[in-house]
Amino acid sequence: MYRVALRLYCLTMPMQQVECRLYRLTMPMQQVECRLYRLTMPMHPVTLRLHRLTMPMHPVTLRLHRLTIYDRIEN
Repeated sequence: MYRVALRLYCLTMPMQQVECRLYRLTMPMQQVECRLYRLTMPMHPVTLRLHRLTMPMHPVTLRLHRLTIYDRIEN
């Protein structure tokens, strides 16, 4: 189980970059699910398919459509 920690605030632009830091993923392609507040539902699941991450804590930048998110999400 891998934790996805996103520190997200209100995103007002149609496309905005958000960086999350992920723990080491050992499989070549691994699915990581994070749950985001206020995407159309109070808690909305988003599944990311990520390549192998070799660093213990690896920064990943996501490009997200307009969201209203204020809190830190951990999964």
